[in-house]
Amino acid sequence: MRQIRKSLESQFTVLLVLIFFVVLLLVNLGSSYLLSQQVQTEITQRATMLMDTLSSVRLYTSENIRSLLTKDLETSEIFIRESVPSFSANQVFEKFKDLPQYTDFLYKEAATNPTIIKDRANTFESELLQAFRQYPKQNQEVSGFIEQDSKTLFYISRPLKVNDISCLQCHGRPESAPASLIRDYGRENGFNWQLGEIVAAQTVYVPAGQIYMVRRERVKLLICISVGATLLSILLIKYLFKVRVTQPLKRLTYLARSIIENTSFEQISRLMEATDLKPLARRQDEPGYLFLVFKRMIHELQSRAQQLQTSRKNAEAQTKVKEKLLRENLHLYEEAQATLEQLKSAHMQLIQQEKMATVGNLLSGVAHEINNPLGFLSGNLEELETSLSEIREYYTLQQNNSPQARIEDYAEEIDLDYLLQDLPNMIRSMQLGCERIQKLTSSLRNFSRLDQQSKEWFNLHEGLDSTLLILKHRLKANSKRPAIKVIFHYSDVEKISCFPSQLNQVFMNILANAIDALEEASQNQTWQMLEDEPNYIWITTEQEDEIVMIKIRDNGPGMSEETLARIFDYLFTTKPVGKGTEMGLAIAYKIITETHQGHLTVWSEPGNGTEFTIQLPKV
Repeated sequence: MRQIRKSLESQFTVLLVLIFFVVLLLVNLGSSYLLSQQVQTEITQRATMLMDTLSSVRLYTSENIRSLLTKDLETSEIFIRESVPSFSANQVFEKFKDLPQYTDFLYKEAATNPTIIKDRANTFESELLQAFRQYPKQNQEVSGFIEQDSKTLFYISRPLKVNDISCLQCHGRPESAPASLIRDYGRENGFNWQLGEIVAAQTVYVPAGQIYMVRRERVKLLICISVGATLLSILLIKYLFKVRVTQPLKRLTYLARSIIENTSFEQISRLMEATDLKPLARRQDEPGYLFLVFKRMIHELQSRAQQLQTSRKNAEAQTKVKEKLLRENLHLYEEAQATLEQLKSAHMQLIQQEKMATVGNLLSGVAHEINNPLGFLSGNLEELETSLSEIREYYTLQQNNSPQARIEDYAEEIDLDYLLQDLPNMIRSMQLGCERIQKLTSSLRNFSRLDQQSKEWFNLHEGLDSTLLILKHRLKANSKRPAIKVIFHYSDVEKISCFPSQLNQVFMNILANAIDALEEASQNQTWQMLEDEPNYIWITTEQEDEIVMIKIRDNGPGMSEETLARIFDYLFTTKPVGKGTEMGLAIAYKIITETHQGHLTVWSEPGNGTEFTIQLPKV
């Protein structure tokens, strides 16, 4: 018996491990993103609070401290920096940096025209100032990340505007500035500010590494918690799976193996009672339902085994009956084979009969067409022999030096001048008769080629012309009707690969049927009626891509729907008894559809004639 190489428990464990890694990956990605946003928000709030504090310090210095030091500024020889809001804000910020959470923070009031050179704005800060000045209402506070000195920094910046006119005392015109300020910092920088002008960008910088470090610490903590919770869940699920699924399945497997090794159903029943499966039978979940189905299967097997035993006995009795029927069927089969051979022989005779009928039409037309020029040649030969004999006698008289009077009398008797003039015409007419016979025999050879073993390239127009030449005697006028007119609409079609003799037979059958239909319709019409509305046969050839089409249409009486439905059936004909073989169109249909993989269709309406359409592949 096949051994279990991969237990369900091990497969389930592998699945749980995979789920664990997927969950861990998703938690890592999701928490990394969320914590990054959270840390950035916290840093932003901290920087905002710091900036609010420094702005309050600036306002307090401007409104309170500076008014207290106004007189001292005018009389002191040393400039009192504590009266400057910017100085006070920077001093307070330095105190903030002593705190652990603000150690890495940077603060700068960047200006394009600062009093102190270290406060001069760099390129990035100059762009911020330009944006604040260009859109003062929109840009009240901006934040983001920048690269400076190969370091990534997070920044938050606000515009600083000259709102207090007292600021212009030090930063207006150099002439109005305190002398101590001019003495300490010079007259070149920090002047010519205007009231309401945005002169600086108050900016706090935080290294991005601090944000990432906080985020990494929190992600590590979250991953540790996730790993612990997931591992604990896996162990718990695996234990429950083992107790609730694996162990019951092992018991059922043991029972099934025992059933396979014991053929007696009594032993199987005892094994089911002996196996500890009662707790499983009381369960309402899938393993419990599986046990009930398993138990029902055992009972079903017992029932079917009994039915099988009964069926075996019935089958033995039926086998004897079948053997008897088989012997009878064998006898019937032998009789059917003999009948089939007879049908095949009759079928071949019918096909041969159709071929002979085609040959009959062929020979009849050829004989009629050859007889006319042969009779003409025979009469001309007799006249030519007489004329040549008289001319030879005339020249004999001259060679024998006969009297001139006798020679002239003989020349007048035989009308020598007429003979010499008519002789070339007679020879030319005999040549035309020979050419006509030669053309007829060539058409006959083209039509009645021996059945080929393989296809060959064939000009359809030559086949149609040869067939019509053979049927020419039937198209001519006779005592009952005028001549049947044939209208050609030949297109420039290519040669096709086919069996020419078989296609010629198809053309012969369709054209002969068209002539028969026209002759039948002519019986009830006068000569004058037929001259007013002549009998026509139209032959059209077309080519569309690799398909060549031949259409043969007549203006005969047409066919009814009943006749049209059976036109290609074997042994079906509308002709009188003794005329036709009842096989012509059936054989033509088989030649086109089976031998050449083409299509043969027919359209007809009573009173409107009939049209056969042949579609043949080029190759």
